[in-house]
Amino acid sequence: MTTTRANGTRLTSALEGVEGYTSACSHRLPHGTAFGSVGAVPVLTGRTTGGTALFVSAAGLAGQAAPPIQAVTVETEKSRIRVRWPDGTEHHVLLTPATTPLVTVLRKR
Repeated sequence: MTTTRANGTRLTSALEGVEGYTSACSHRLPHGTAFGSVGAVPVLTGRTTGGTALFVSAAGLAGQAAPPIQAVTVETEKSRIRVRWPDGTEHHVLLTPATTPLVTVLRKR
């Protein structure tokens, strides 16, 4: 999804459901954002059946070209999540009862 900022430059975002999500769409922002008068935001949805549920997504934000989130590999096994970046770097997350409901693994370029 690409938005043109007020200064004419482009901002491209991508959002992909990796685990737990059942659908993806985008919502237009009729009043725009701080970056421009027209905007849209990617949205993922999913359902839980009660109890514990795991939702994992990959998101990217870039200038002109689409961010390469497809090159990011995410593997889940029960309470373990492994994120592998295109350069081979890995991050491992172990979810425990004390873990906050939202865990963010960031990779800055």
